[in-house]
Amino acid sequence: MLPDVAMPRVDGFEALKRLKADDATSDVPVIMVTAKGRPEDLAMARTLGARDYINKPWAEGEVEMRVDWALYAAARAYYSPRHITINRPPSPAGDSRSS
Repeated sequence: MLPDVAMPRVDGFEALKRLKADDATSDVPVIMVTAKGRPEDLAMARTLGARDYINKPWAEGEVEMRVDWALYAAARAYYSPRHITINRPPSPAGDSRSS
């Protein structure tokens, strides 16, 4: 999702807060977009859980590259070992690998 920091009804930061607070949307990768480019906005976006931050105007291909990266990072996080449960058989008695 690419919300603009300056949206008419709800600003991008409020939208980001709401997305991250909802279990159904908390894993959606968000890249904030802005024409302002203020360092404090970048810090706020990262604090609230944005994966990236794009300043307007952007270079040709920049949005596609950043979206590809955000989707790749989200997929890696989703399929990381913390999301996968493996039921292992009990270790044989005396096996040093038992925990």
